[in-house]
Amino acid sequence: MAWGGKIQARMSDKQRKHFFRTSNRSLPQRDPERDVLEQLGREQLPPSKEAYQARYNELMAQRAKKE
Repeated sequence: MAWGGKIQARMSDKQRKHFFRTSNRSLPQRDPERDVLEQLGREQLPPSKEAYQARYNELMAQRAKKE
C-alpha cells in the first residue's frame, strides 16, 4: 500500500488542527458538578462546612432546574 509521505507516530500541530476542524467530532460535555465546584471556589464563603454545603446544594438545585 502506498503511503502519501513519511509515516509518523503523532500528528503535527497543523495536521491535528486540520483533523479536528474537518472531522465531525465534538468535545465531551463538561461535568455539571465541576462547573458548580468552580463557581463555589470563586465565591467568598465563610470557612464553615455548613455554609459551603448549603450553597453547593442550592447551586445543584438551580442546575437541575435548568436541565
